[in-house]
Amino acid sequence: MTQGHRWKKFQQTEEFCKVFGEVALSEELQCQEVTNIDMIFSNILLEGETWHFIDYEWTFSFPIPIHFVLYRAFLMAA
Repeated sequence: MTQGHRWKKFQQTEEFCKVFGEVALSEELQCQEVTNIDMIFSNILLEGETWHFIDYEWTFSFPIPIHFVLYRAFLMAA
């Protein structure tokens, strides 16, 4: 999922606030530079040990905490 990508400390950007609003979040959250929040289980295809992610319509060119991506993936699986 993140092989070869560096994690960084999440900081709210102007773009993040336009989409999600200004929210109080932990300073310990980690993120990537670009985030696909539609990284739900039904959008992951496995081929051996290779993961293929499909459906990029909810990809944002700003950081979003990985905890939100994981929460959404588990919520959609329920």
